[in-house]
Amino acid sequence: MPNILEALLRFHIKDAHVKSFNEAQAREGAFDMRDLGIKKVPVDRIVGSVGRYQDFDSKFRMKKHHSQERLDSVRKFMQEGKPLPPVRLYQIKEEYYVLDG
Repeated sequence: MPNILEALLRFHIKDAHVKSFNEAQAREGAFDMRDLGIKKVPVDRIVGSVGRYQDFDSKFRMKKHHSQERLDSVRKFMQEGKPLPPVRLYQIKEEYYVLDG
């Protein structure tokens, strides 16, 4: 179990920004791909984005609303109780990066 200082530091670092998948991929040499299918992922392990990390704040809210149409369609699905498609993620070690969703 991590100590409190490690947990606070991890929270502070995560809260500071959304991580870049490309930077993590280069740093870790993570170039192999495997399809792991659909599975549950703890939300706190989703730390970054593939290609669009600058578009989001530390809570994955869009800094600028690029597509009101997309946001409206998601809102409509949620209001109607329709399921949204799964989020597509890439994994490097214990961290996940949003590809789409």
